Amino acid sequence: ILSSMQTYDYSPLIRSAGHSILLARPPQRENQLGTFMGVYVPCILSMFNVVMFFRVGYLLGNAGLLETGAMLLLSFGVAFLTTLSVGAICSNGHMQGGGGVYYMISRNLGPEFGVSIGLILILSNASSACTSLIAIKEILIYVIPGLPSSAWYPTLYQFVGLLLVALLTLLGARGFSRLYLVVAAAILVAVTSALVNFAIQQPGQQDGYTRWNTDRLHENMWPHDNRDYASFQNMFGNVFPAVTGIMTGVNMSGNLRSPATSIPRGTLLAMASAMFTYAILLPLIAGTTSNDVLQNNSFFMMTNTWSRWLVSQGVLAALLSAGLGCIISGARLLQAIAKDDLVPPLRKLGNNYKVNNEPLLAILVLVVLVAGMLFMGDLSMILPLVSMFYFTTYMITNMACFALSISGAPNFRPTFKYYTRWTALLGTVLCLAGMFVLHPQ
Repeated sequence: ILSSMQTYDYSPLIRSAGHSILLARPPQRENQLGTFMGVYVPCILSMFNVVMFFRVGYLLGNAGLLETGAMLLLSFGVAFLTTLSVGAICSNGHMQGGGGVYYMISRNLGPEFGVSIGLILILSNASSACTSLIAIKEILIYVIPGLPSSAWYPTLYQFVGLLLVALLTLLGARGFSRLYLVVAAAILVAVTSALVNFAIQQPGQQDGYTRWNTDRLHENMWPHDNRDYASFQNMFGNVFPAVTGIMTGVNMSGNLRSPATSIPRGTLLAMASAMFTYAILLPLIAGTTSNDVLQNNSFFMMTNTWSRWLVSQGVLAALLSAGLGCIISGARLLQAIAKDDLVPPLRKLGNNYKVNNEPLLAILVLVVLVAGMLFMGDLSMILPLVSMFYFTTYMITNMACFALSISGAPNFRPTFKYYTRWTALLGTVLCLAGMFVLHPQ
């Protein structure tokens, strides 16, 4: 019997069955991206955000180098544990289509569980895009002499930036990859210029700047909480958004050639690059810039430089790409939730009204949501909110991985082996502790 089965000609059956589940190939997807362009570049661009270019001085001037470094290390630790959990879940089976974190969790624990994290992550992306637009407005007012900054003009600049980001979302995955390369080059030039400037600029060229020395480093080593709002909770709320870019690669899963390997590998490499940059940048700034400048001048990285316009353009490009990535990620999540028809008011957003394969209706909803958030206030008020949203998202992700690990479910067999149930549990506990630190009430 076995020999006859081996020699039997099955080709007529295959042709007649046409779409046999066992023999059918998965549908070919366009614009398949690899680890570098699909995960690493979007993640690193999202991590080079408002915190690096606008909040580093505020943090060093108030919290000091040691406390700022400790908070960053804790934030990256939480992000690292969450990335391990993400790698385990996304390597459990085949991630077809978009939806990112929602698709990943809903296909393992059920759509109802996935919706809870998906809706929170949509709010997280919207609030992160809002911070980028606020920062863009402040840079434009600072670098363009004579630009009106009274009455409703700042709000106008924010909405013009939002309109530009909304138009850029229609480029499609291939257009994003090309745009990200240009933005990555601009950011690399800006960060390199800033690092070189702090390392070699002569004393006296800028007010509040000296060549690197231990006395200045000691001045900025310890906390200087001279203001009422400069509490530890506020500081930590301003630090954590530095690591909120780790979900960007997950949300690109619909355009990845191999999501199971690209997502954890690209995300971990992006985290390592961001940590390396902060490890060099923070001591250079603390050892060369006066505490008064750090506390009172948010634009010191653009002021203390031999090429103000070069750095300013790089910062603008970084913020623009961060806002773009947040709106794209949020729109894809929203459409994925709508397609599963679990939230009836969102049902129409699952329709395939697309431009360059991007969900048009979902993008419009995200743009309206971000527009409403722009009226909430300044960065000091919004960044702690962003931190809370992402802490909740990371906690649910780690909790899901822990639940799948201890349940012994036969359908949970991840190929990513660099995690354990204890790393997922530790990530859950740290996220919960971080939420209580931000809002102990």
